[in-house]
Amino acid sequence: VIETRKINADNDEQIKQDITISPDGTPTRILGAHVGNNVDNSHKWPKVLEDIESKLRQWEKCHPTIEGRRLIIQMVIGGMTQFKTVVQGMPKPIEKILKRRIRDFFWSSSAPPPIRIETVQSRITEGGKALLDLEARNEAIELMKLKALVTYDEKRPLWADATNTIILKKLPKSEQIKADHVAGQDFFLQSIYRRTRYSRREIPEDIRRILNITIKYNVKIEALQIPEQHRRSLHAWFQDRKSVV
Repeated sequence: VIETRKINADNDEQIKQDITISPDGTPTRILGAHVGNNVDNSHKWPKVLEDIESKLRQWEKCHPTIEGRRLIIQMVIGGMTQFKTVVQGMPKPIEKILKRRIRDFFWSSSAPPPIRIETVQSRITEGGKALLDLEARNEAIELMKLKALVTYDEKRPLWADATNTIILKKLPKSEQIKADHVAGQDFFLQSIYRRTRYSRREIPEDIRRILNITIKYNVKIEALQIPEQHRRSLHAWFQDRKSVV
């Protein structure tokens, strides 16, 4: 594309010279997100970690109470990572670092905490402090992406169709025949996506996260009774019949 400045080699129309075409691996910033082909999404997180650490050091000078520390964690670590996690996802190594930092800042010590972190993260009505559960927050973000992906009304985002196509095109060869039958159909209503885990590198990492979170929480179509007209509108091939019959 860079050499010919054409999206399609058979097309005579070229991309204008004043439009920059970024090579593979070079991110382009759009609305705070860094996007591009074969872009390493983890390269911007070290700067976020530095900013978070600077903010926490400033707040530490105020000698906040336990409740104050909880609110600061929510505001600084939660607030400064939420948007980037939504648009690009949070790599597991970064999540691990931040979970450790949450624990250390909350107890103002790097020593083993006197109370299990799960207890502190539980609801106040259950005896906890409702401390930010970063892993649960990140998983909730992926589940909301799934919700958008399986929405078929006027609010369905444009990226959902592209994501569904990528998933079908990147299925293992053993399932490509099945994919031909459901091409352009709803992948998540088909039994062919039921796997223990998606790890194929051909599927982009952000899509793998969505697929794996659906498997972890066994997300599927389920209803006490599906009306006959809706049941008839479901796809005939590779239907997950336990969920819809």
